[in-house]
Amino acid sequence: MIIKAKTLEKIITKLREEKESLKAQLQKFKGFWHNLMSHFHKKITYDNDQNYKIVSDDLYKNGIFDDNDNEIANNIYRKVTIPDENKNNKLKKKNDFNLN
Repeated sequence: MIIKAKTLEKIITKLREEKESLKAQLQKFKGFWHNLMSHFHKKITYDNDQNYKIVSDDLYKNGIFDDNDNEIANNIYRKVTIPDENKNNKLKKKNDFNLN
């Protein structure tokens, strides 16, 4: 029984380490995507670079940009955020409202 518990503990520890590694990789990817979307947003909406508009439309047509990404890239009034940030901001605003 003790051997099995130790083996399970090792497995759990390894899984936790893998989970943390995946979370770090996901955060890195989210940062990359945020930077990419910010770049498209700037080039299309502020610099009015039609080449980026063509690429953005192509990415959308081929399913790489979803509706949200396409709107971010093309809408000057749309703030570039990461979806998890949107959820956290909404929850924070809701909690701030409830505290007052």
